[in-house]
Amino acid sequence: MSKWATSRWILCGLLLLALNVQADLNEQYQLLDAIQSNPQTQSESARLGEEKASLCGYCHGTDGNSKREFIPNLAGQNAKYLINQFEQFATGKRKNYVMSQLADKLSLEERVNLAIHFSHQKAKPFVAKKPNSKLSNASPAQGQAGFQAKCQMCHGVKAEGWDQLPRLASQPAAYLVKTLEKFKTDHRDRNQSPMTAIAKGLSNQEIKDIAVYLSSLE
Repeated sequence: MSKWATSRWILCGLLLLALNVQADLNEQYQLLDAIQSNPQTQSESARLGEEKASLCGYCHGTDGNSKREFIPNLAGQNAKYLINQFEQFATGKRKNYVMSQLADKLSLEERVNLAIHFSHQKAKPFVAKKPNSKLSNASPAQGQAGFQAKCQMCHGVKAEGWDQLPRLASQPAAYLVKTLEKFKTDHRDRNQSPMTAIAKGLSNQEIKDIAVYLSSLE
């Protein structure tokens, strides 16, 4: 088989994989919309999600509020965004030893139930047990100005996000810094996002300022 033919088969395989992933996502979004259209099914889904959330409690907290500064809050997060992230971990687009294995074992219904459960929880600003010395010179006021200029249009006035765009308010500052740095450096987990262009335009100081400001929001 020629190199051209081999490349063609590889490209076709990748295209089919992408189409299958999108089909799975669309199926989950449709299920989410159907469940949320009925208060009774939504309540039952949230209950089932709460039962499954015990798997997440060690890192993210049973109520979705992170126990560690480098791990995100899931509480109050937009359900479609959470479903999307489950899919990315399950397909290997994002990689994390724990999350990749967990997401791959969850059924589509379980992912939706978890997403609904966590989206209904109240997010609380993360309070570190010890001050992070790397963030000691961060300015929340400068962070607010930076957020309003560069982030607010997509993530909302109060950083609440919407639909598939994530809520940033109340997230641990160290987690936000780490994530923005991944976008800025084209890390493999984050290199297929419009956020790479935004993050590359931020200085290291601006990243810290914005992260500290966002972490203070409720």
